[in-house]
Amino acid sequence: GGPADHPERYAAADPRSLVPIPTRTVVAHGSLDEHVPVGMSREFVAAGRAAGGDVHLVELPECEHFGLIDPESAAWPEITAAFRSLRKDR
Repeated sequence: GGPADHPERYAAADPRSLVPIPTRTVVAHGSLDEHVPVGMSREFVAAGRAAGGDVHLVELPECEHFGLIDPESAAWPEITAAFRSLRKDR
């Protein structure tokens, strides 16, 4: 069921509960995602930044929900570069 049916489940899975975020964070989201609206990632990133976090959004045009994890997608090089940038924090 959806959020109206199981609000406690959705609240527990809401990444906004992680704000303020103590580490540098990269959020990747396809602009064509029909499962999770890109606005949710924009709001999460804005909340993280407002709380003083180092949070970045990589918004991928022409990428849908599963394109983010498909090594054959046009978005894959940008995804890998974004997440490899996190290794610099070690």
